[in-house]
Amino acid sequence: MAVCRELGDRHREGTALNNLGLALREVRRFEEAIDAHTTAATVFRELGDRHREGTVWTAWAIAHNEHWLRQS
Repeated sequence: MAVCRELGDRHREGTALNNLGLALREVRRFEEAIDAHTTAATVFRELGDRHREGTVWTAWAIAHNEHWLRQS
């Protein structure tokens, strides 16, 4: 993610952030996953990539739902 940011490759930065969110969700670090997905969605929104932004929001919703269920 940091390398992509340094190189100015915003698409790969967004993808790396989304992948980070997926990995964090797998280890049940839901709040961090939600933050990573939110940042990824912001990157894709800024790029005008609505498809990838939508994909990230789906992953965000899954992490948010799992976090909510864990707290119930």
